[in-house]
Amino acid sequence: MKPQRIAIVGAESTGKSWLTRALAGVMQARGQTVHAVDEVLRAWCEREGRTPLPHEQMTIARQQARAVEHASAGWVISDTTPIMTAVYSHLLFDDHSLFARDPHDRPHLQARQDRDSVRQGHDPRLGA
Repeated sequence: MKPQRIAIVGAESTGKSWLTRALAGVMQARGQTVHAVDEVLRAWCEREGRTPLPHEQMTIARQQARAVEHASAGWVISDTTPIMTAVYSHLLFDDHSLFARDPHDRPHLQARQDRDSVRQGHDPRLGA
C-alpha cells in the first residue's frame, strides 16, 4: 500500500517542525507506522551558514521531494513541501520555474501552520 502523506506548511518559525514531531509522536503512540521528514532547507542553511541563492532552489526542492518519496512508512509527515520552496523562490527571486511539477503528487492531508491556528488544507480531489 502506498504511504499516506501529511504535509505541514507555513511561514518560517511558526512551529512546523514541532507540529510534525508532535503529530508523529501521537500517531506512533496509537500504533501507527510513521516516518517524519525534516525540512531540507533548514539543514541546508545550517550546513552552508547562509540562505540559498536562486540557482540552488531547485536542488533543495528536489531533495525535499526525494526525502518524502523514500519514506516507505504507513504515514509520512513532512515538515514542508517542495511547493513551499517554489513559493519562496517566486517571492524572493521572481522565479516561477519551480512550480512545474507533477500535479498528482499531493499530500493526502495538508495542514497550514501559522501563529494563530492550524487548518486542514483544501484538496480539490476531495471536493472539499
